[in-house]
Amino acid sequence: LKTSGQFRILDMLESCSCNSVATDEAVYVVEVEEFLKDDHYSGMGDDMDDGVKPDICDEGGLGFTPQRRNVSNNLLPYANQLDAETASQLMAIKTNLVRAVALSDINHGVIYWTAKLYRYIKLNSYCFTKEDHIAFIKLLFEVVITFRDDIWVNVHVGQTLLLLLKKVSLLTPDDLELPWRPLYDLHQKLFHNAVTNHSMLKLPMGCENNINSLIRHCRPYFGPGTTEELLQQFLPMMCPFDEQMNRSMRY
Repeated sequence: LKTSGQFRILDMLESCSCNSVATDEAVYVVEVEEFLKDDHYSGMGDDMDDGVKPDICDEGGLGFTPQRRNVSNNLLPYANQLDAETASQLMAIKTNLVRAVALSDINHGVIYWTAKLYRYIKLNSYCFTKEDHIAFIKLLFEVVITFRDDIWVNVHVGQTLLLLLKKVSLLTPDDLELPWRPLYDLHQKLFHNAVTNHSMLKLPMGCENNINSLIRHCRPYFGPGTTEELLQQFLPMMCPFDEQMNRSMRY
């Protein structure tokens, strides 16, 4: 990951203007299962529409202009303290998530801070800049396609990535471009191999639905030459006398 996604990691490190976030190694050694057992991944983000136009947001005390705020938070009794709290949480997530990826601390640090990002979005909506939004997507996308052998990581990181991709009104294809081939290879490796077909690989419940949803929400951001590449990949399989036709028709 340090070689294939190095420029993304460096970009996110440069975007963190504060280096005072705790660097204690114990921040990563956490009981992730205990944190996740409260069902922080219960929703898939469809309830995040708050009726606010995404590009009309006040900077307030955040120090940046967010893409979208959760207007319900204004009704809290400590609403005047939320900007400082939100900015501090976001800075901690950005810094520690990038550091965990750089240290290859996937099973503890990345999972923990990805869950923190998921909960941050649920509580505060998409309260970060477009540049941060793109950086989060690129970083988590790199994690998913690089550590595709770790199914548990793919499921949990993929759900946070899906939440980041859900609001197409916040990002346009001009803002972000994702490759389709790594997602195709991931799907092939997980669901179309002899190990899975013979039930020798136990997949988490809902794993295939989550991966399929992730691929569907990545489609608007595929490159302009993707259609031609897909046709070159699947047209040779579309033969009624070939058992691979059923698979190609699913795609």
